[in-house]
Amino acid sequence: MIKDEVLAALRERGGYVSGQELCDRFSVSRTAIWKAVSKLKEEGYEIDSVPNRGYCLLTSPDAMTEAEIRSYLHTEKMGKSLVCFADTDSTNIQAKLLAEQNAPDGTLVCSDQQTKGRGRRGRAWDSPPGEAIYMSLLLRPDIHPEHASMLTLVMGMAVADAINELMGGESAGIKWPNDVVLAQKARYARFPEATEIRDLGFSESGKELGQKNRAQRLFCANEGDACSARDDRAPDFAKLCGISLEAHGGGVCVGVGVNVLPPDKRPDVGGKNRPAYVADLADSVAAPAVAVEAVLEALLAAFAPLYGVWRRNGFAPLVDEFNAYSSLNGQNVRMVDRADNLLAEGAVVGVDAQGRLVLRSESGIETAISSGEGHLV
Repeated sequence: MIKDEVLAALRERGGYVSGQELCDRFSVSRTAIWKAVSKLKEEGYEIDSVPNRGYCLLTSPDAMTEAEIRSYLHTEKMGKSLVCFADTDSTNIQAKLLAEQNAPDGTLVCSDQQTKGRGRRGRAWDSPPGEAIYMSLLLRPDIHPEHASMLTLVMGMAVADAINELMGGESAGIKWPNDVVLAQKARYARFPEATEIRDLGFSESGKELGQKNRAQRLFCANEGDACSARDDRAPDFAKLCGISLEAHGGGVCVGVGVNVLPPDKRPDVGGKNRPAYVADLADSVAAPAVAVEAVLEALLAAFAPLYGVWRRNGFAPLVDEFNAYSSLNGQNVRMVDRADNLLAEGAVVGVDAQGRLVLRSESGIETAISSGEGHLV
């Protein structure tokens, strides 16, 4: 649409763009440019018009509109098919409907607000307007959708990459399998060789651990200090992002919620994952103020190459990068299933080439977990 192209041009310039330049660039008439600018003003954009100078974008509306999103996106595929809502029940519900209608790989569903947002295991996800990214990405990888659970890890890496790129530091880490959290200062130590590798309910052997896991490098809580397999100090996780995944309609719907701007009144929540906000990082790392749409664009730009690597070669090439982001490595964890039955307990070594979390017991037995709920002990 010419309106979206005009908005992108104004944002790209950051100053005045003449009407004639816009006409030449998009091969349209002056009237078409005037109508596009008028429509943008109706949608809440403040655009200054000066004779002999042209148009200048001054401010944008708080709402995450389709035009606003398109003006930020520079990806080749991700988000080119875009559905945007001011308010919806859940972006994943809408993505599943689009999957049934054969929407293409990379279809992006966004909303400024959700009324029935859900996180992993069906937990409610608070979704107030104007403060966060609420999105779902419909993907159609060349594997059976039921085997695409590693996409949760790939998306977590993309979110962490995007936040760290925007904020100019190593601000974000990943809490396996689906949370992006504030990173903690860390270094690596080594375990001795395992006395036994045990695979919990899977055909692939634990011997297929990635090279970094084979070296048994562990993420430790204190930088510069000696570190052992056990560290009794549990970290206080501050959650920046949650990710959910549903296979549906021959595709995979990856739901993402990123806390970007803090609310006027911050929620007082219990539990182990207090909320954190991308905007808070600007003060800590001297980064510029950040907009919701800018985080979205950086996220999609980071995800595209990671998704390409995963589609071509699986998760193995991404193991080292994921483990570098891991906020659980070196922590003692108790893994349970949905019924709270114990699956395994031990110190987290990292993830393997299948994206499974590898725990080492005190006796040196390693267990690979593909799903479950982790509790620090």
